[in-house]
Amino acid sequence: MNGTILPQFKVCVIGDCGVGKSMILKSLSLGGTQVPREHFPLTTTGVDITQHKITAGEYPCCLNIWDTVGQERFSSVSTGYLRNALIVLIVYDITEVDSFESVPKWVERAKIDANPRVLLMLVGNKVDMDDHRVVSQTRANELAKEYNLEFFECSAFKGRNILFLFNQIAKDISYKFPDILQGKSFTGENLTAICLTSNNPTHKNHSKKCCS
Repeated sequence: MNGTILPQFKVCVIGDCGVGKSMILKSLSLGGTQVPREHFPLTTTGVDITQHKITAGEYPCCLNIWDTVGQERFSSVSTGYLRNALIVLIVYDITEVDSFESVPKWVERAKIDANPRVLLMLVGNKVDMDDHRVVSQTRANELAKEYNLEFFECSAFKGRNILFLFNQIAKDISYKFPDILQGKSFTGENLTAICLTSNNPTHKNHSKKCCS
């Protein structure tokens, strides 16, 4: 497979167990389409790294997307997972209020452990189950404003707004991290890595299977 050296950005996907973090990445791997049941991701313990090529402004770059475990296991290992992360997606389930009420502690964890320049994004998942919604868009918007988060809703299962979310990440990188894109500054991570020339996400599995 041919590859090229690109700027590398660490993205972490965090949130309570069962909110659909792995499903978001599965939908991305399928081009932002509905995830057939036979392709449902196995639940995750540890970390599963997905590599995804994007173009931020005029610069191609590579996202290393870390899919992390749920609340009950994440607290003991989150420092290593979030270290040097430049983008953090905090995912909650719009049908489970507890997952939404956990968002502030995930925000604080990210602010402590991730890169000081981290971009935080709040993602409400499972809008395909809107009939069972318990977290309104208004409430989520208010929380996002309180913590200075970008806010999105999506359905990973249906593939709704998945590509929009990652297109927005590309736009955010272009205006927030131009120095990194141009090779003028670096984080503690090695920001040059071989990324496949294909846009299809690839995986580096460092996980056991249990809960996500």
